[in-house]
Amino acid sequence: LPFSTPVAMVLWITGASVHLIVALIVLTRWICGDNPRDQLSPALFLPLAGIVIGPAVGAPLGFIELSWQMFAIGIILWPVVMALLFERLFFGAKPRDDEWPLLAILITPPALAFMSYCELQQHRLDPFGHILFYAAVFFLLANVALAAV
Repeated sequence: LPFSTPVAMVLWITGASVHLIVALIVLTRWICGDNPRDQLSPALFLPLAGIVIGPAVGAPLGFIELSWQMFAIGIILWPVVMALLFERLFFGAKPRDDEWPLLAILITPPALAFMSYCELQQHRLDPFGHILFYAAVFFLLANVALAAV
């Protein structure tokens, strides 16, 4: 963005469009597919993390409503996926050895949502911004605690 606004606009429009399509495809597959519990993984946050970071650049480019739309989609789906993941972690199959590092992804949604929310709010920090920030800090501390175990 600081180097070329026209290039940033083309890249953002392309990336945001593709990401919204991917999010729709992923959501459709989640709803219509056969989803074994043991395949529920923190990696499912990746489509959400991408969609919630869009406003961090979209808002400065002037795409305010599209940025709010992307933020809304991510902020609504994040707790749903989080609840499903916690249900699996607490009551279902424990993560395989190769899945433990994926728990670091839990930090991503609130951290990226905080960045985007700050941009959408023109860098004014309100109570919701504090919630997003401290949720990211909590998941960072949780990952440090899990690494120590």
